[in-house]
Amino acid sequence: MHTTLASTTNYAIPFLTIAVPFGIGSLLFIPRQRRNRRLRKHGVETLAVCRERIRRGGTAVELLNCSFRAADGEEVWVLVTPPEPPPWEGEEVPVVYEARRPSSAESAY
Repeated sequence: MHTTLASTTNYAIPFLTIAVPFGIGSLLFIPRQRRNRRLRKHGVETLAVCRERIRRGGTAVELLNCSFRAADGEEVWVLVTPPEPPPWEGEEVPVVYEARRPSSAESAY
């Protein structure tokens, strides 16, 4: 009878405990990666005014609530990740947004 190393030892459990969470985590980031790629290729860059600095449980600024005027003249409010150092309220921040959907924006940094 011919046996292999894989049949005599059980590598499936350690492999699955690493591979399954990594696979699920990778799948969760696919929409964000696609959006970032679209913004790099087809995004429109403009200046947004920082209206609010958002902190969650600490002293570091995690998000900025900004507003800007889209190409069609509509005022759009978005949450973007802040650059380093984060701007104060009233300062301008460069953002990139999708022309078809201005609410999908990200910091140009």
